[in-house]
Amino acid sequence: MECLGPALDEIARCASDVGLDERRTQKITLAVEEALANICLYAYAEHDGGEVEVRCSRGFHGGFVVEIVDSGRAFNPLVAMLPDLSVDVEKLKEGGSGIPLIRAMADHVGYQRREGRNILELTMHPAA
Repeated sequence: MECLGPALDEIARCASDVGLDERRTQKITLAVEEALANICLYAYAEHDGGEVEVRCSRGFHGGFVVEIVDSGRAFNPLVAMLPDLSVDVEKLKEGGSGIPLIRAMADHVGYQRREGRNILELTMHPAA
Protein backbone atom coordinates (compact mmCIF):
# COMPACT_ATOMS: atom_id res chain seq x y z
CA MET A 1 0.00 0.00 0.00
CA GLU A 2 2.93 2.35 0.61
CA CYS A 3 3.74 2.29 -3.12
CA LEU A 4 0.20 3.20 -4.17
CA GLY A 5 0.68 6.98 -4.46
CA PRO A 6 3.79 6.89 -6.66
CA ALA A 7 2.27 4.11 -8.80
CA LEU A 8 -0.91 6.12 -9.39
CA ASP A 9 1.14 9.22 -10.24
CA GLU A 10 3.06 7.22 -12.86
CA ILE A 11 -0.14 5.77 -14.31
CA ALA A 12 -1.62 9.28 -14.59
CA ARG A 13 1.54 10.48 -16.34
CA CYS A 14 1.45 7.58 -18.81
CA ALA A 15 -2.27 8.11 -19.49
CA SER A 16 -1.63 11.76 -20.24
CA ASP A 17 1.30 10.83 -22.49
CA VAL A 18 -0.94 8.66 -24.66
CA GLY A 19 -3.48 11.45 -24.99
CA LEU A 20 -6.17 10.80 -22.40
CA ASP A 21 -7.81 13.97 -21.17
CA GLU A 22 -7.85 14.82 -17.46
CA ARG A 23 -11.32 13.40 -16.80
CA ARG A 24 -10.57 10.03 -18.41
CA THR A 25 -7.15 9.93 -16.73
CA GLN A 26 -8.84 10.41 -13.35
CA LYS A 27 -11.34 7.64 -14.11
CA ILE A 28 -8.70 5.06 -15.05
CA THR A 29 -6.54 6.08 -12.09
CA LEU A 30 -9.50 5.60 -9.74
CA ALA A 31 -10.20 2.16 -11.22
CA VAL A 32 -6.54 1.15 -10.79
CA GLU A 33 -6.48 2.50 -7.22
CA GLU A 34 -9.53 0.41 -6.31
CA ALA A 35 -8.09 -2.71 -7.98
CA LEU A 36 -4.75 -2.33 -6.20
CA ALA A 37 -6.42 -1.72 -2.84
CA ASN A 38 -8.54 -4.85 -3.33
CA ILE A 39 -5.45 -6.89 -4.16
CA CYS A 40 -3.66 -5.63 -1.06
CA LEU A 41 -6.66 -6.30 1.18
CA TYR A 42 -7.91 -9.61 -0.23
CA ALA A 43 -5.52 -11.36 -2.63
CA TYR A 44 -2.80 -11.57 -0.02
CA ALA A 45 -5.02 -11.54 3.09
CA GLU A 46 -3.65 -14.88 4.28
CA HIS A 47 -0.03 -13.81 3.79
CA ASP A 48 2.22 -11.05 5.07
CA GLY A 49 2.16 -9.43 1.65
CA GLY A 50 2.97 -10.11 -1.93
CA GLU A 51 4.07 -8.54 -5.14
CA VAL A 52 1.92 -6.72 -7.65
CA GLU A 53 3.14 -5.82 -11.12
CA VAL A 54 1.56 -2.91 -13.00
CA ARG A 55 2.18 -2.34 -16.70
CA CYS A 56 0.92 0.51 -18.84
CA SER A 57 0.81 0.49 -22.62
CA ARG A 58 -0.90 1.95 -25.63
CA GLY A 59 -3.55 -0.47 -26.82
CA PHE A 60 -5.39 -0.85 -30.09
CA HIS A 61 -6.91 2.30 -31.54
CA GLY A 62 -4.88 4.49 -29.17
CA GLY A 63 -6.48 3.16 -26.01
CA PHE A 64 -4.59 3.19 -22.73
CA VAL A 65 -4.17 -0.23 -21.11
CA VAL A 66 -3.19 -0.93 -17.51
CA GLU A 67 -2.37 -4.55 -16.73
CA ILE A 68 -2.26 -5.54 -13.06
CA VAL A 69 -0.68 -8.90 -12.23
CA ASP A 70 -0.61 -10.57 -8.82
CA SER A 71 -0.02 -14.09 -7.54
CA GLY A 72 -2.58 -13.89 -4.75
CA ARG A 73 -5.62 -16.10 -4.48
CA ALA A 74 -7.64 -16.45 -7.69
CA PHE A 75 -10.38 -13.87 -8.15
CA ASN A 76 -12.27 -13.04 -11.33
CA PRO A 77 -14.04 -9.68 -10.94
CA LEU A 78 -16.05 -10.32 -14.09
CA VAL A 79 -18.02 -13.16 -12.50
CA ALA A 80 -18.10 -11.85 -8.94
CA MET A 81 -21.50 -11.24 -7.38
CA LEU A 82 -22.37 -7.56 -7.49
CA PRO A 83 -24.07 -5.91 -4.51
CA ASP A 84 -27.73 -4.95 -4.73
CA LEU A 85 -27.45 -1.19 -5.17
CA SER A 86 -31.22 -0.71 -5.14
CA VAL A 87 -31.41 -0.92 -1.33
CA ASP A 88 -31.03 2.05 0.98
CA VAL A 89 -27.46 3.19 1.53
CA GLU A 90 -27.79 2.46 5.27
CA LYS A 91 -28.55 -1.19 4.51
CA LEU A 92 -25.47 -1.74 2.35
CA LYS A 93 -22.65 -3.47 4.15
CA GLU A 94 -19.25 -1.82 4.18
CA GLY A 95 -17.22 -2.75 1.14
CA GLY A 96 -18.52 -4.52 -1.92
CA SER A 97 -18.72 -1.49 -4.19
CA GLY A 98 -15.16 -1.71 -5.54
CA ILE A 99 -15.90 -4.09 -8.40
CA PRO A 100 -18.84 -2.06 -9.72
CA LEU A 101 -16.67 1.05 -9.44
CA ILE A 102 -13.86 -0.56 -11.46
CA ARG A 103 -16.34 -1.73 -14.10
CA ALA A 104 -17.94 1.72 -14.31
CA MET A 105 -14.68 3.68 -14.53
CA ALA A 106 -12.86 1.62 -17.18
CA ASP A 107 -14.11 1.31 -20.76
CA HIS A 108 -13.15 -2.36 -20.78
CA VAL A 109 -12.22 -4.81 -18.03
CA GLY A 110 -10.60 -8.14 -18.84
CA TYR A 111 -9.40 -10.94 -16.58
CA GLN A 112 -7.51 -14.18 -16.90
CA ARG A 113 -5.78 -16.56 -14.52
CA ARG A 114 -2.53 -17.82 -15.99
CA GLU A 115 0.36 -19.71 -14.38
CA GLY A 116 -1.00 -19.09 -10.87
CA ARG A 117 -1.39 -15.35 -11.41
CA ASN A 118 -4.36 -13.03 -11.72
CA ILE A 119 -4.13 -10.71 -14.70
CA LEU A 120 -6.54 -7.80 -14.68
CA GLU A 121 -6.61 -5.57 -17.73
CA LEU A 122 -8.25 -2.13 -17.60
CA THR A 123 -8.63 -0.15 -20.81
CA MET A 124 -9.58 3.49 -21.30
CA HIS A 125 -10.14 4.88 -24.78
CA PRO A 126 -9.51 8.51 -25.70
CA ALA A 127 -12.57 10.75 -25.58
CA ALA A 128 -14.68 10.48 -28.72
